[in-house]
Amino acid sequence: MKVSNQKCRQYVNECRSFQGSNLSGVRLSDSLYVVYSYGWWPIWAKINNQWYGHKEKYSRTTSKQTLQSRPNFQKIHYVENVEQLKANIAAKN
Repeated sequence: MKVSNQKCRQYVNECRSFQGSNLSGVRLSDSLYVVYSYGWWPIWAKINNQWYGHKEKYSRTTSKQTLQSRPNFQKIHYVENVEQLKANIAAKN
């Protein structure tokens, strides 16, 4: 579903698929949901009911998308970089 980036957080919280402006949420399986910037840079991943993010910065635009799509959950595990997050996603996928 097409939504504005400013309104995507509700879709992220509910792990619903969406397409924003260079931002998308994709349910890959019952236990894997990923939010991507520009279709390839994972920002958030929900793996086995646990949210993950990474500490790496890429661009001003991606940083803004990260804030707009941040899940409303207290407990988010942060890995050091996007490659670690990609590895976690690949291990589950």
